[in-house]
Amino acid sequence: MRAELAGLHQELTDRRVNRVNMLREFFHATPEEVRELLKKHSGQVLEYVLEPEATEHRQSLAVQA
Repeated sequence: MRAELAGLHQELTDRRVNRVNMLREFFHATPEEVRELLKKHSGQVLEYVLEPEATEHRQSLAVQA
């Protein structure tokens, strides 16, 4: 599993959000791009939800509006 993660991070390194703290592993990538990279590096994707439920997030957005 570590090898797959290393490969993902290596491919996404130029899209890193935080370029100062390399322990923060956030990248600019679409869900579709991540899904394809997961398939490429691990050969399988057990479960992938393109649009998560995120009930509390959606409730928070409704409160803000």
